[in-house]
Amino acid sequence: ISPGDIVEVKIFGLPEMTQDLRVSDAGIIVVPLIGPITAQGLTTSELEQRIAAGLRTGGFLNEPLVNVSAKELRSSGVSVSGEVGKPGVYPVFGSSTLADVIMIAGGLTPKSGHIVTITHHDHPETPVNVDISSVSVTSGQNFAVFSGDTVVVTKGGVVYVLGDVGHAAGFVMEGDGKMTVIQALALAGGTNKTAKIKSVRVIRKTSQGIQDVPVPLKEILSAKKEDMQLLPGDVLFIPTGNMDNFLRSEGAIMSTASLLMILHP
Repeated sequence: ISPGDIVEVKIFGLPEMTQDLRVSDAGIIVVPLIGPITAQGLTTSELEQRIAAGLRTGGFLNEPLVNVSAKELRSSGVSVSGEVGKPGVYPVFGSSTLADVIMIAGGLTPKSGHIVTITHHDHPETPVNVDISSVSVTSGQNFAVFSGDTVVVTKGGVVYVLGDVGHAAGFVMEGDGKMTVIQALALAGGTNKTAKIKSVRVIRKTSQGIQDVPVPLKEILSAKKEDMQLLPGDVLFIPTGNMDNFLRSEGAIMSTASLLMILHP
């Protein structure tokens, strides 16, 4: 029982004593005839015993039969936030599964990543990161979520495609959180006819600094080399064959500005 909860108290033989009592911010309920009782931290059965003891001590009943039931528990909610359809606090009595809680919150959004963070209310210092792609009803790896826990669905990583392409933009790594060079180019509308595909590169920000990784796009397109996996935050840059005209274009200015913002936020 926690502050803000509402409990129903029934005392058999005294129907006029049946009441819904809200636990105050100090963790106290006020029971008629008895007065204030500390309820915070007790189970309903423990509160029953405490009320019964108060009735006996006050000489109201020799063998009081008390029933306390949880009518509205503020602590019974699980907070779900991040990339779900309907973020909010949802009632969970006892425990539920991660998949069920996400479904109740409207499911994953198209921008969701594959990592979900669960913070259990009894161990807030040790949050658990779960790969949502491994969670299903039938997989046997459906993680338990309890009353008072917090669930945060992360946003998927973003890959940026800049340069001589149909539509330069950032694209969310949806689903399993993976994206290849070919997939990124497809989302960007492919390369333009003026693109210099022999000079394509990935610009990657690492803890050691900025890396410039060559991409053998011509060989990948001809199936002579395997498609490359991209990492969250990667910039796939496709230069143009006619660099003089490109450097004077609005597209070059926008690409350069975008690249600087991505690498030096």
